[in-house]
Amino acid sequence: MGWYPWSILRIIGFIATGVALAALGLNLVTQIRGEVPKSPFPKTYMLIGIGFVVADIVVKALLAPIWQKLLLSALG
Repeated sequence: MGWYPWSILRIIGFIATGVALAALGLNLVTQIRGEVPKSPFPKTYMLIGIGFVVADIVVKALLAPIWQKLLLSALG
């Protein structure tokens, strides 16, 4: 009950952003080796990740006071 529901948005955002940055890192290593990268930078994953992190901030700003009252009432 004490875990914030908007944290799920942040986790999804961090995972999607991590996938995009890992692919970017692999492309850079491939280019350093003198080879042609097999796949382009996954812009979609980066945009999804950033979108979820921004959604986390917005949802947190809107729901934090309500969640605080809910937790305080549950504690008695």
